[in-house]
This record gives sequence, C-alpha cells and structure tokens, in this order.
Amino acid sequence: YWQSTLALLRDHPWLGAGLGNFRPHYLQYKLPESSEEIVDPHNFLLDVWANAGLPGFLLLLGLLAAVLRSLSGSKQQQP
Repeated sequence: YWQSTLALLRDHPWLGAGLGNFRPHYLQYKLPESSEEIVDPHNFLLDVWANAGLPGFLLLLGLLAAVLRSLSGSKQQQP
C-alpha cells in the first residue's frame, strides 16, 4: 500500500489526490500483487499527504512540532 501511495505522491506531490479521492487514484497505482482495493494508505502521515497534499502534510508536521515543544516546555517549568 505504501509503495503505491508513494508513487501517487511522486505524481501529485503538491495537492495529493484531494480529500476523499484516494481510492480512485490508488487503483491507478496499485501493484499487481496487491489483492485489495483500499480506501486509505494505512499510514497516518501518508494519508494526510495523499489527501491534503504537501501543504496539509507540512501543516500537520508543524502542528505536531508545536505540540511536542509545548509539552516539553511545560515539563521544564514545573518545580
């Protein structure tokens, strides 16, 4: 699933497949040995990138970094 998703992202890195459009795009990249027609790439980060494109993926990474920074900063301030 991930190999096919990465192939999709190589062809559509900026906008991905669009929200809710992963499955039709995935079918074009599905490997011959893959027996399932999945509706998501079974990976949270790839799912966000495939649906929201690179801007959505970078926004998610920024949000995660801000949360981690906030959590690590709050531990340092406690006595």
